Amino acid sequence: MSIIKLIRCAVTEGQKESFSQGQSVWSELKGCDGFEGQCGGWSEDGEALVLGQWRSKKHVSAFMESVHDALALKSHQQRTYRYCDVHYFEKVKNIQPIVDNVIQPNRSFIHLTLYRQIQHVNRFTHDILNTENPEPKASDGMLGGFLARGISADDCFLVATFWRSYSHFKGDRRITPCRIRGAEQSGNVSEWRVNEEAAWKVSPL
Repeated sequence: MSIIKLIRCAVTEGQKESFSQGQSVWSELKGCDGFEGQCGGWSEDGEALVLGQWRSKKHVSAFMESVHDALALKSHQQRTYRYCDVHYFEKVKNIQPIVDNVIQPNRSFIHLTLYRQIQHVNRFTHDILNTENPEPKASDGMLGGFLARGISADDCFLVATFWRSYSHFKGDRRITPCRIRGAEQSGNVSEWRVNEEAAWKVSPL
């Protein structure tokens, strides 16, 4: 399965514009072997979050050992944040979208939940992927997502969903029971609500 790279940067106050400008340098990723896409945006706390997807560990390693450092220097982003936190995951399964139309609309919101210290992995993945909700669907604004498992810590899971807007996410009744069941099985939960920056999106060639 594909490799997911989650990058979190605590951007210094007054440096958001400079960070965003630097993010444009990463458009060069589209020509890298094994690169499958990248997106990101700003959390409610002003933190920059970026999700990258690669075909395999081998492709990620080759990128890190070749052009990564040159791109990082070219972006000058290291001057704009206090710290940068990076985690790698292996995708377990895609989460199917809920849309009424064949052509998906543009999305603008990403919801991320990181579950750590999961005690019963099989039960957790079942509950996250198969949450049943007796109430009618509140909206058709969920555009898909994925469940991924930590590479360095196999009791750590990332759940990402993509939405038309924050209002669609907030109004979807499926999400609350799903988050509750996941939290009940996790010793540590982190959540990010991200307003996606269209300019940060990079698609492979």
